[in-house]
Amino acid sequence: MQKFSVIDIGGQSVRLAVFDKRMSLLWLEKIPISTTISTKQSATFIEHDPDELITACRDLLSLCGRWSSTALSSFALATQRSSIICWDRSNGSALSNIISWQDTRATHLLNEVILQASVSESLSVRKIRQNIKKATGLYPSPHYGASKMSSTLLQMNLSFNNISAQNLLARKVTITPLISWMMAQVQVSIGFSVSHFGSRQKIHVIVDEGHAQRTMLWNIHDHQWDSKLLKDFKIPVEILPQVTCNLIKPCYFNAADKIRCELMIGDQAAALFANGLPHTDVCYINTGTGAFVLLPYDSSFTIPEELLDTIIYKDDSITLNAIEATINGAGSALLYCDQVTGVSQAQRPLYNMLEGLSNNACFLNGVGGLASPWWEPDFQSKFINCCSIFEKYQAVYESILFLIKKNFDCINKAVESTVLGTKAVDSDAVKAINKVVVSGGLSLDVRFCKALATLLKPPVYRNNIHEATVKGAAYILAHRECDKAGRLRLIADHYSDDEAISNLTLVNPLHDSEPLIRRYHFWDAAMGQAMARFERV
Repeated sequence: MQKFSVIDIGGQSVRLAVFDKRMSLLWLEKIPISTTISTKQSATFIEHDPDELITACRDLLSLCGRWSSTALSSFALATQRSSIICWDRSNGSALSNIISWQDTRATHLLNEVILQASVSESLSVRKIRQNIKKATGLYPSPHYGASKMSSTLLQMNLSFNNISAQNLLARKVTITPLISWMMAQVQVSIGFSVSHFGSRQKIHVIVDEGHAQRTMLWNIHDHQWDSKLLKDFKIPVEILPQVTCNLIKPCYFNAADKIRCELMIGDQAAALFANGLPHTDVCYINTGTGAFVLLPYDSSFTIPEELLDTIIYKDDSITLNAIEATINGAGSALLYCDQVTGVSQAQRPLYNMLEGLSNNACFLNGVGGLASPWWEPDFQSKFINCCSIFEKYQAVYESILFLIKKNFDCINKAVESTVLGTKAVDSDAVKAINKVVVSGGLSLDVRFCKALATLLKPPVYRNNIHEATVKGAAYILAHRECDKAGRLRLIADHYSDDEAISNLTLVNPLHDSEPLIRRYHFWDAAMGQAMARFERV
């Protein structure tokens, strides 16, 4: 029986899952990994230990190997898209800790780069931000790689200011998205290739375009590293990875490699494939440490400034993009509430949308930095009229719901304006959103999903597949092919309607929606007042 395996590296654990051709889950194990969080001069440092991560991967591979000797003949690798690491390209050894996507240590550096560009180009700060968004598809944020990569090189005295690109190469230094380093570990150290480590000529430093984009250094129009941004952030192109497709070509492995990684993909991108090929009339919401609202598209959209134009998947035949909204404070906001209240995660109150909050109580959620649609990393979280521990938790749950609604409304507005604009020309060019699919940790809470169904207009479905990332990556593995010309591609095959529907549960909204909607409007007004304090130049 053919098996498809996926290693998913998240912010709290590493998972290894095995599926069969019919996408039935055969085996799943996960090992927790620790996170180091510190604050210095209002900057937040969030890191993972690379040795701990590799040990977790080795342990999972050992467990899986004892379960099935054939399960790991080929596998997929999924990671968080904006996490980075500096490492030695000659042997794969880490030169820094893994710097999490949640880390905002380089906020000041990012602001300085934008301000300097504003002065040198005689443009407003707003215009510089717009230009970065136009080039990269991303609204400038310290969560993306560019400022953290620049800051890390500076800290290690490896800045392009101090050392030439040739000397950096001579020192074998590279700084990349986490997935590039993981690919190096696959090539030389996790245990797959140790027997012929000495004979390997080189480590291939590669990255897929979706992860490259998340550095905020990748030009999505030219499909190459952006020379201006590299200059602004003082990062030499020579030390960056080679950009390739998501499906990995055999040339990156030795003939002796018994186990091969054949797909690298971002966690949120993979989750879109959990029920087959993504649909352009379905909005996908995935909740984890953060929450992400994505709508795949295959027509020309005018992406609003506050939303992201995200590369989801690319092979030798197709490229898939999505409009994306990002919420940094989802599961991390609940952890923040644990710290504020002193309540352990095991004793955390569940969400109850029917009681516990007055109409003028809410939480202004800036945990991890306020992302779309406002993009204000210095936003301070605040409880309003929340006295009890229970009220605080309810307000945090609802802040996540309200941020999802706010971002969904932005996406839906963009879709509706595009539909109206193209209707006379081609009625099939763009489809209105007719379904919302929610997955991830918070989707397990039926009450949370019912509240979401109450707030959003289209029908909301709860994905019965909790581990959407690993199943989505397995789907791509199972549906890839190599044609006669040697091109790797994804076979265009949706699940049947019956199969897709069997993985989804329709969520009924609340009978009495008014209290929740009133609380949303109060929260929205409070957010507007809080954001009015931030001057936009």
